[in-house]
Amino acid sequence: MSDHRPELPQPLQALPAIGAILIWLNGKPIEWWAGMLGVIFLLLQIGYLVWKWRRDIRRERQREQASGMGDDE
Repeated sequence: MSDHRPELPQPLQALPAIGAILIWLNGKPIEWWAGMLGVIFLLLQIGYLVWKWRRDIRRERQREQASGMGDDE
């Protein structure tokens, strides 16, 4: 059986190697980078969740105001 996946362009194939070289040149151990990226990921998840909650609250208030306006008559 042959694999018929399209081949990535040359610059995209080099990205993992370039990333590894940059990490190595920086002198930090890979565990440090993994920890930092994990923390950044968690912060992004928290930020998204807070944004989503605030958006849902605003939408709910707008619906309540829209439905409440017709009840005053």
